[in-house]
Amino acid sequence: MKDALEALLGTGNYLDSIIPADITISFICYLEDMSREAIRSVKSIQEIGEELGLRYEIIIATPEASAARIRPLNKIECVTIVPIEGRASGKGKRVGTQKSRSKYLVFFDPATAYPVSVADIIHSYIIMDTKKMLLSSFAMMPSEALREVGGWRDLVSGEDSDLFSRFAVAYGIIAYPLVGMRPYGLSLVPRDRRIAALRDFITGLNLSASDVRTLSRMRHNPGRFRLGVAYLLSRMRLVKPYRFDRNNYIVVMESVFESLVLRDYEKLRGAVLPPRLVLRNEEVSYLKKKSKVFNDVHETLEKIIEVE
Repeated sequence: MKDALEALLGTGNYLDSIIPADITISFICYLEDMSREAIRSVKSIQEIGEELGLRYEIIIATPEASAARIRPLNKIECVTIVPIEGRASGKGKRVGTQKSRSKYLVFFDPATAYPVSVADIIHSYIIMDTKKMLLSSFAMMPSEALREVGGWRDLVSGEDSDLFSRFAVAYGIIAYPLVGMRPYGLSLVPRDRRIAALRDFITGLNLSASDVRTLSRMRHNPGRFRLGVAYLLSRMRLVKPYRFDRNNYIVVMESVFESLVLRDYEKLRGAVLPPRLVLRNEEVSYLKKKSKVFNDVHETLEKIIEVE
């Protein structure tokens, strides 16, 4: 009786009585270097794992040069540190995934401290038994579905849109954007001065020459010349973009918009905060020109989309 009451009220650790005991979860991130934010983030993930009451692990991929500095994170229970060659976030997520044997994978941001209520959202997603990807301030999917869409690629940047676009086309996205979360798209042009970062960003989003010109007119852009060089290098590289009938940024965003219109987030226990998607003015202008879906639904989503 007590357990039933706790389940109804959302209190107590009721999750293990609902989800099969053999379900396992890997929380994975790529961490460039040690920071206080990273410590808080990993500790918050540990609390979420304990709240779920399932077997879990935390896998942190990091450049070999940073491995010694982040070693203190090993003191946190269930943490495994995986050194990688180079500084490619896509490679870190790929190698981290390869170290996992879990049924579900959660890719988290090591700069974000997550509330323990995220456990309810994760629990609801598992109960849904879907291959759709959950996209919030973290990304979650079954490991089987990740293998089927081809997994992460060794990109320095742009790896999120590169992967998420394939999920959007193959299975779809369950979107629950929160305050402070930005879309994986045009507003995230790398501040990294390496040409490789810009090159891979263009590859990951499958941007055309016209799209690159649009980037050059946005605030905080890295410069027209650097973008032009990066575009040429992206076309010369052996790693080619995944191509759909529109670029990968639009593919992901249209799937997010469709999910928000359908209110998929209402199926997630713990989704108590209203969804909030932040877009820059330049992105809204771009989407109005390029996305029929956005033009069809932006009035419906007026209370969810915040323009800055």
